[in-house]
Amino acid sequence: GLGAQLSQILATCYPSSLDHLIKENLRCKYYGRYMDDTYQIYRTKEECELAFENIRYFCKMYLDIDIHKRKTKIFRLSKGITFLKCKYKFIGNSGKILKMGGKESIKRELRKICKFRKLYLSGELRIDKILNDYLSYRGHIKKSFDSRFLLMKLDKTFNKNFIEFTKIPIHKL
Repeated sequence: GLGAQLSQILATCYPSSLDHLIKENLRCKYYGRYMDDTYQIYRTKEECELAFENIRYFCKMYLDIDIHKRKTKIFRLSKGITFLKCKYKFIGNSGKILKMGGKESIKRELRKICKFRKLYLSGELRIDKILNDYLSYRGHIKKSFDSRFLLMKLDKTFNKNFIEFTKIPIHKL
């Protein structure tokens, strides 16, 4: 199973030889992997393409793994990197990095707020439970990501659905 401890251990250990190939043979200075999610940063597009072909060959011949060609992308670093469902954007020459939340997670939370309203109106969920859940997610977003706009959007959606029941606009908390 996907969540089993053995699956997690194998997902970490099995591609260890691939890690060595990338770091030692291809000499990739900026490389990260968690389970099946990876990133590599090279100076030129040609270096990227050569590394990709070497990795594809190694995976096929030695690990019996096929790399999904459509899910593997080569692009300029200025477009940002999506790693572990977070978008990292690089700002100009300053070296500043912004960490943005994953779109799917945000959409799911916005849908959940609307669903909570229906459950509250039907009496299946109390307002204190809803508020606790929302403030927990809001705190996670505020601490983990650089997105004031996202917080404003979440607060607007929450207030639209619950201001009449809480009597306090969320941004005032």
